Amino acid sequence: MQHALKTVFAALVFLLVLETTFAIHEYGHLREFQKNKVPVKEFSLGIGYPLYQHHGAEFTFSIRAIPIAAYVMPTEGGNESIYGKLPIKNKIIVSAAGIRNNFAVSLMLLFFFQVLGWKKGYLSPKELIKTMLYTPIKIILLFFAFMLGCLTLGIVDLKEKFLLSTGKITPPKIIMGFLFWNLVLGLVNVAPILPMDGGRIAQDLLPISIAHSMAKIATPLLIFFMISANLQKFRILEADIK
Repeated sequence: MQHALKTVFAALVFLLVLETTFAIHEYGHLREFQKNKVPVKEFSLGIGYPLYQHHGAEFTFSIRAIPIAAYVMPTEGGNESIYGKLPIKNKIIVSAAGIRNNFAVSLMLLFFFQVLGWKKGYLSPKELIKTMLYTPIKIILLFFAFMLGCLTLGIVDLKEKFLLSTGKITPPKIIMGFLFWNLVLGLVNVAPILPMDGGRIAQDLLPISIAHSMAKIATPLLIFFMISANLQKFRILEADIK
């Protein structure tokens, strides 16, 4: 009985961490929609049947039954008449806002633990500066390693060459999980495949004819991407997550 309760508690904590990560991502999109005066119909935590809804002046806030995602839905008119007419730069900022939020949270946590590692004497001042400077570069390299792994169905996996440092400190499990999932959600969404944010950015940058072709093959590409992503080992932190 006690083991079962621990398992249920661990599952609830995992879902809370995961949903918080999705919320951070989608909040970035929400704020950019608002900045660009694109009316939003709903901001939802979770998918499926609505357990709770608050109808505010600007949008409806929902908590739905399945806590494995989140989304922001512009109104139909706002999506067509306002968002559709935004400059390409603004569209890219809206699409990239979720990735930006996930990576910003990740960097803040990584820098915090790196400085803490220096304070505890695990890193010298020179090592700290070097580690902090290399961290954003390593995140970029992790993305390319991840995409290479996807293209080769996990056969070529270079991610462990670019593991991110937590200052030789192993954070508490819940913080580790939160950091890990922010990084994973950010990395996955940079992929230039619809409906990922990177796919939307690619659509905005490419000529209309190519963008239409991209939309037509979106489903098989997404299936291949999800299968190949799941074939990879997702160790991206020096402090291993269990």
